[in-house]
Amino acid sequence: MRRAPSRIPSLGSGGLRRVLLPLFTLDQEGRPRVLCDPLYLARVLEAVRDDSRRTTPLREAAGKAVAFLAQGGDPRDRSFLILRDVLDREAGVMVEEEPLREGLSRESLAAPDGREYRPIPLVLYLEHLRSPFNTGNILRSAAAFGVAGVVLGAGCPSLDHPRLLRAAMGSEGMIPCLVGTEEDARTLLEERFPAPGQERPRLYALETGGTPLSRAGVTFPAVVILGHEEKGVSAPLLERTRLSGGIVTIPHQGPKGSLNVGVAAGILLNHLNHLAGPTDSAGPE
Repeated sequence: MRRAPSRIPSLGSGGLRRVLLPLFTLDQEGRPRVLCDPLYLARVLEAVRDDSRRTTPLREAAGKAVAFLAQGGDPRDRSFLILRDVLDREAGVMVEEEPLREGLSRESLAAPDGREYRPIPLVLYLEHLRSPFNTGNILRSAAAFGVAGVVLGAGCPSLDHPRLLRAAMGSEGMIPCLVGTEEDARTLLEERFPAPGQERPRLYALETGGTPLSRAGVTFPAVVILGHEEKGVSAPLLERTRLSGGIVTIPHQGPKGSLNVGVAAGILLNHLNHLAGPTDSAGPE
């Protein structure tokens, strides 16, 4: 049952976030899509905007979102993206970082602690993973198998999120971990594993309905995309992988129809580690 707007001021930060986030979603560009009656959403946001006990950033974000709804919305408007980030931050869920806008710096390509390792020519790209626990577990597995890097897309938790750091257990300092796009992931691979000619690293997506992992024939260097815990990899990125490397699937026959994304990443990395075999590169000097 939806909360009456008059009850909104009684909610704490966590409760307000739980009420608001199911009412809208964001596409890859941060543009909102309303999932309820727009008038109801506007009234809830007005209650937040007018509540003097709320923080200034939250009240301002709610006010801008109300204005967006009232005016029909500019496609370039980022008010709901800002609103979601403020809700996350104040509820202590995550602090999202902006994707890289100007490309990768040379310094960002080295493991932060300077440790040398012989990397698999593989980069993981995480798209809209919301859970710091899942993200940290994936970083830990990626460091254990020695991938060339992990790139966190928009919507992923900050690399300094306490729960991510707890799950990663120092792994974020052992391999390159960056914030960016799937193109940045390709660039990272090209920096570490230059390929002859103009061929770019192939994109693969770990998703249901694809080729079983054992028969997928993944070729290196490769970028593998892991998507949202519930929604999976977004349609635009799935289409790009179909035109590049393809979609790979972990078959399972049990009564549960899905795997935790962190567990799936571990299975994937174990398989690709065997597939890649020993490498001749020790990574960047």
